[in-house]
Amino acid sequence: MNGDRKAFGTLVDRYQGRVCAIAFSQLRSQADAEDAAQEAFIAAFNSLSSLNKPDKFASWLARITFNTCKDWLRKKKRKIYSLDQLQEQGVIGTSVTEAVERGEKLDQIITAALHELPARTQAAVVLRFYDNKSYAEIAEMLSVPVSTVRGALYRGTKHLREKLRPHMNV
Repeated sequence: MNGDRKAFGTLVDRYQGRVCAIAFSQLRSQADAEDAAQEAFIAAFNSLSSLNKPDKFASWLARITFNTCKDWLRKKKRKIYSLDQLQEQGVIGTSVTEAVERGEKLDQIITAALHELPARTQAAVVLRFYDNKSYAEIAEMLSVPVSTVRGALYRGTKHLREKLRPHMNV
């Protein structure tokens, strides 16, 4: 058992950055991401016997991380605001410049738009544009074909463009 822990410690060192990036992309809070990453590694260690293909460890761990984040959000019951709600509350105005001038962060606008996307589409967009992953890497992490990733990215960027257009000075 001690050898397993040492070997797993090596895997934690190797994949910690990736797991934290995935968790942050889903939770948008560094503190929550670090806690969720720790939970994901514990879940992975406890589920090692279910890993049928050791060469697929990275994608297996990514799935565990995504599921841990889903559970984390459910547990924390984080309030996610839609763009319309942010506008009604006066958090955002008609342009990004207005929002910045009023001390609000563009990140809130983007996060709200991202959270309107279906989970798989959201994950693909975040992995591609925040984590700079290739289509093939995303497909492996999400266990879907590359064509599914292409479609999700097309729909996701189209949705974000539509939601963000009213807030841009163009």
